[in-house]
Amino acid sequence: MEAMGRIGQDDEDVEELEVEICSFLAVVTSIEEEEMREVYLS
Repeated sequence: MEAMGRIGQDDEDVEELEVEICSFLAVVTSIEEEEMREVYLS
């Protein structure tokens, strides 16, 4: 974690990247849940 915070500018880039990763994971998770639900109901 400390290695990421080398420069202030990098911190902002890392935070943006983390937000993008989190929202991407949220989308993937919801898609997987939908697929699981369809498989379960079929």
